[in-house]
Amino acid sequence: MELDNSAIGNNFIYLDQTTSTMDIARKYSNDSRNDGLVVFAEHQTKARGRLGRDWISAQNQNITFSILVYPDSEMINQLTIASSVIISRFLESINLLPQIKWPNDVLVNNHKIAGILVESLHQENIPTSAIIGIGLNVNFFPSTELTNGKTATSILHELGHTIDRSIILIELIKQFNSFYTKEHLWESIFEYWNQHLITLGQNITIKTNNQIQITGIAESVNQSGALKIRKENGDIEYIDYGEII
Repeated sequence: MELDNSAIGNNFIYLDQTTSTMDIARKYSNDSRNDGLVVFAEHQTKARGRLGRDWISAQNQNITFSILVYPDSEMINQLTIASSVIISRFLESINLLPQIKWPNDVLVNNHKIAGILVESLHQENIPTSAIIGIGLNVNFFPSTELTNGKTATSILHELGHTIDRSIILIELIKQFNSFYTKEHLWESIFEYWNQHLITLGQNITIKTNNQIQITGIAESVNQSGALKIRKENGDIEYIDYGEII
């Protein structure tokens, strides 16, 4: 797959079907020699998205894969943002106009085209590795798929023609490799993410991971990706993790 000398993808597992590529990657996480392992599946029977939701993907039509990495403590907090930027930059390269919904949903024309889930793995409460799960809608018809109750979109729907999935996969892995080997400066990645966030300036309601709902204006994000919310009473809150509802 043209990735023999790549830190990401040099070790590659292809599966016709599995429960979840993240589950398979986790089985290899106890050995750091598996750093950069990519697990790709044509179909996942128990794929999941953020907050434990199911991720629905048409068989043999989309790209669903996971990457096992052993990043340093600084990079492990950058994986979610970097992943959404890598996918968005690829979409731009094929003349689409991506949008990013905080924190990491990738949209085109306000419809979700890609989802990202990053899970950190810990030993004695210290993060030692992470698994990046990617789902990108490529050659399916969006009228037959739903994502969180909303119609999704795909590259096929936006461009009007199918595209070779292997070309996309290789390019995405190459870009993940460039980030992982620090060929791309974090400042440029964060700037791109910040500029493409459609959430900023909107009046939103966020449900945090402890089920508290916070409503206010999304004003900005800090370098860690936390969203600054100005509530109606003027109070400021920074949200590290949650879902816009």
